[in-house]
Amino acid sequence: MSTVARLLAAVVVATMLTAGSCGNRTDSPPTVTPGAFCDREGAQGVTESGTPMVCKGPGDLRWRRS
Repeated sequence: MSTVARLLAAVVVATMLTAGSCGNRTDSPPTVTPGAFCDREGAQGVTESGTPMVCKGPGDLRWRRS
């Protein structure tokens, strides 16, 4: 995995970990960027435009249309 890909993955993970830390947590799925790396196969998200996404392969795990 390239340095840029690792950095992007770290930013995504950090964002996911801190998303609910201010007490504003909701039951809605996280907003994700299509094609971005993700780290938990089967995780669900949604794009800014409302498209449902899922973390899956083939190959590297990425946010793809569900």
